[in-house]
Amino acid sequence: MELSLVRMSKLEIILPGRDIPIVKEILAGADVSAYTLIENVSGAGHHGYHQGRLVFNEVASQVMIVSVVPEDRVEPVLKCLMEHFQTHSGVVFISEVKVGRAYYFESNTALSDEKRSQLGKLLEKSKLSDPFAQGRSYLNPL
Repeated sequence: MELSLVRMSKLEIILPGRDIPIVKEILAGADVSAYTLIENVSGAGHHGYHQGRLVFNEVASQVMIVSVVPEDRVEPVLKCLMEHFQTHSGVVFISEVKVGRAYYFESNTALSDEKRSQLGKLLEKSKLSDPFAQGRSYLNPL
């Protein structure tokens, strides 16, 4: 049996729990449907030490979202995340990985023009300070 590995990119996104819906929407906008969510992440960084679990406050805890994506999905996701991180805390690590069973990670089509347009609109919307505070979505602003 021949071992076949495909090069892909792993995104590790660390941010406050309240921003999970934003990242899910950014990933979905780039046709990335699979991720792992690790809640109550502890660690120290630019803003000091963050404790994993804050009593009765899941929204304020730190989370890590891990996703493996085809290389052509990294740039659109990264652009939107970097815009979001201009006004919100968070960090993203990107590393090259090799994946067996790569068909688990492939979408049925390349990133369509419609999705690219949606991501462009998402990028523009992310320049707002916090559209979710007004009950709006990045992809569906109304």
